[in-house]
Amino acid sequence: MQKKLHYSESVSSITLEQIADLYDSVGFGVADGYKSQENLLDRLFGHGCHGFFAIHDERLIGMVRVLSDDVICSWVAEACIHPDWQKQGVGRALFNMVTRRFEHTSIYLEALSSQVGFFSKMGIHPESKLVACSLDPKAKPRSPIHFMH
Repeated sequence: MQKKLHYSESVSSITLEQIADLYDSVGFGVADGYKSQENLLDRLFGHGCHGFFAIHDERLIGMVRVLSDDVICSWVAEACIHPDWQKQGVGRALFNMVTRRFEHTSIYLEALSSQVGFFSKMGIHPESKLVACSLDPKAKPRSPIHFMH
């Protein structure tokens, strides 16, 4: 008997291998690179980090990871839906979970222009006054800040 697709917020039901394989399927690196990292699940889902998972036959087919203070703001760190499951309602179901869980906060995310329509349907709209800024991960390390006492 085939198991149904189910959704969960329980990180304890997810394995490192499942996350590594999902990241690999959407082009977020190579699975083996994730599988070799110590305590990766603890680092991905530490304090203030929340996971929303779509699972089919014990295979992780979708995930949204959210960083939140659970008071004022929540930030969607990434949303991954396995290519075989895209455009089948999995992303919509996961984002419905996210918006219900964090409806009391502002929800932020960065999106490719091709994804804006999807996020707008989820109630997360572009804001003309917001600008995404980031530090180049390859930038030369800065000097540490020293405080005078």
